[in-house]
Amino acid sequence: MSIIFDAIAKRIAISMLLFFTSMQAFDVKVLLQKNSIEDLKSSPVELSCDQGFIVSEHIALSLGHECKSHNLTITSQKGVLLLNGKPITQKLLYISPMLSTAHHMALKSYVSCWLETCRQDLDLFAEPLYPLFDDIVAKNGSLKSDSYDVLDSYAKEVVHVFLQDFLQTIDGNHSIELPKLSEYAEQFFQEKAKIFFLESLAEKQLTQQDRKKLEKDKTYRYDFFLTELHGVLQKLLNEFVPALPRKILQQFLKESVGQITFAGNCYLGSFAIFQEKQIFYLVNSLDIDDYLWSVLFHEGSLTWPHEMNKVFAIASRTYLIYHVLQAQKVNRPYHIGNDNRHQTYKGHFNSKKLKQAIEETRDLFVSYDGKPALTQYDICCGGVVPGDLDDPNHKRVSYLARKYPCTFCRDYKCFTWHNDFSYDQILKRIQKEFPRVTKIVDITVQKKDRAGIVKSLVISTGAKKIVITEKKWKSMFPEMKSYCFDIHHANKRYTIKGRGFGHHKGLCQWGAYSLIKNEQWNFEQVLQFYYPGTKLMKLAYQR
Repeated sequence: MSIIFDAIAKRIAISMLLFFTSMQAFDVKVLLQKNSIEDLKSSPVELSCDQGFIVSEHIALSLGHECKSHNLTITSQKGVLLLNGKPITQKLLYISPMLSTAHHMALKSYVSCWLETCRQDLDLFAEPLYPLFDDIVAKNGSLKSDSYDVLDSYAKEVVHVFLQDFLQTIDGNHSIELPKLSEYAEQFFQEKAKIFFLESLAEKQLTQQDRKKLEKDKTYRYDFFLTELHGVLQKLLNEFVPALPRKILQQFLKESVGQITFAGNCYLGSFAIFQEKQIFYLVNSLDIDDYLWSVLFHEGSLTWPHEMNKVFAIASRTYLIYHVLQAQKVNRPYHIGNDNRHQTYKGHFNSKKLKQAIEETRDLFVSYDGKPALTQYDICCGGVVPGDLDDPNHKRVSYLARKYPCTFCRDYKCFTWHNDFSYDQILKRIQKEFPRVTKIVDITVQKKDRAGIVKSLVISTGAKKIVITEKKWKSMFPEMKSYCFDIHHANKRYTIKGRGFGHHKGLCQWGAYSLIKNEQWNFEQVLQFYYPGTKLMKLAYQR
């Protein structure tokens, strides 16, 4: 018995050490939709899942109301959110996919096998409970409630060992590590072991003969209570394991455990719905690696070489971490948006090639002065020198003020580009913003910064001149791929000629691609070139 206890104690000590020397765990919280509560009346949010849903108030565990309908509709009435027509009284709800019957059976089978395999050890480990069993019989069950607290302590220690064995069945890296799972168990169990044990005893209909035997025969007494305790453990684990985060269950079962469909895309993890004042938020919470999987696909290319995918995995991870920290500073209810104003994320995408790049760079990020860098990136820089950009933030983020050009993207089709427009097309676009304009005499660039980025333009109408910003011009001509351009006017036609595709800051994707493919640079060299003065660090956080 002492050997078993020592092993459990060591496991607990090691896991606590890991917990206190690492950051708190986090799931990525991606904003999918933010709009007025009133807008939901005409445009309700529709979610679907083949298995149904668990609607919960718990941030991590899937505990709560089972909704076996395959569809959930979120709408509003008189400023109140409705879920399938019923008012939502909670401030925050989490929605996760239910497990299939087959998955429930597989988990119950594992629990049963584990308990049966460990039965002898668990019984030995329960010997400190014998005095409690003696008191229950001696005092005919009339003990104070806190006398049974030892049952909860026993159950928590057993579950800790169970979770360690559970994780050992998972190949590769765990999406959630033992200390965090044990923390979830603490939240889940509370006094449940004691409650279940007392309920089990209350259901027993013991004869007078049984009672006498419990009083006189210690072996019979302890076997009786250990059998009850075994049933309690089985009930606890059968309720706890299916409520674990879907990511860890997916790794254990080695297949998808359900996805939620929204707006035509399938999402892993869970959804959070809540409102602040009269604004509705829909947020997808998921594991950091699953998030990166989608970003690498939508922001990158499957044709890239493996080393380029590693570059981009680190840059995308760093960009995310930076925004997670920013969100925490301002207490924002989500970490990052889902479009190209941050990083494009459109739900789950499966690719072994991208997964390998994420795993091989696991937790690596670009740092500056010991903190995550703002690793911006664009498709093609067009040879623009970022240090020449008129950007007041360059003193704070000097690694984005690169003093030398990247010309390695010059063979990419968007290194230079042009858009041609007829006079009538130009006039029609301008009239949408300025209805009183009846004719265009000329359009010229008024001001550029040292990098060649347009800051303002002048539209000459004959009678007057209209000065507009480059952003206003881009809103009228979204075909433009960057703000590095000139306008040429001849024969009643206008040609906009420009360089690059994006904002010309940070990593140039096609330049990096060329460095890896043609110059055989590795991911560290590429990142140092595009983010000078930075270092690679490894993220320490509790999974």
